[in-house]
Amino acid sequence: MVHKLKQGAARIYLNTKIKAFGYMTNLDIDTKNKTIKLSLELKGETQPIQITVSKYNLVQNGSDTMLELGEITATREWINELLAHPEVKIMIKKALVKPVPNIVKLIL
Repeated sequence: MVHKLKQGAARIYLNTKIKAFGYMTNLDIDTKNKTIKLSLELKGETQPIQITVSKYNLVQNGSDTMLELGEITATREWINELLAHPEVKIMIKKALVKPVPNIVKLIL
């Protein structure tokens, strides 16, 4: 029950970060298998998009905790094709080079 409450709080927090693009309807984090699954309702899309992040890791960098993503897949072929490009992976990694907020860190 507590885990679901934490995931709900994290979903609300993350929705504030993506509101210009749409919103997240579901967030499921499996800490044992290090997998994150989320459903997004994005502007301009007629159907929800499912994103799966496999093999995520939390990395300590001094006093900060950073999120390192493993494999990312989506239910949209164009997103998977985009993610296959090394320069896109580098851009995503650069975008995540900031400490993980406490609310997210609690559930990962």
